[in-house]
Amino acid sequence: MAADAAKILARLEALKTDRATVEQVWKSCFSYTYPLRGIGFWTDDAIGGANLANALQAAITDSTGTDGTRILAAALQSGLTPSSQRWPVLDVDGASDGARQWLDSAADMPSASTACWTR
Repeated sequence: MAADAAKILARLEALKTDRATVEQVWKSCFSYTYPLRGIGFWTDDAIGGANLANALQAAITDSTGTDGTRILAAALQSGLTPSSQRWPVLDVDGASDGARQWLDSAADMPSASTACWTR
């Protein structure tokens, strides 16, 4: 059991090292596009991170980065989930009849694949 835990911890450290090589790029991308979504990269302190993210948001002078991010997200989403097909029917154990009916109707929505990007 201890050997398994040691292997898991060693793997975790290796993954953290791998992540550290690209984390600075992620920070830069967030700071020019959506700093409020990247709060966790700058600090573990929610208030300090929010203040820094607000300052970075105020420093964005045009919307080229955010527009590009939205276009890329829409292109990826449309390539992954074709809008001409019905979504898979969702099933939740113990759901009421009303909830099942709502889930079934949600699968028929024509723009369900893009709904998450419009918020």
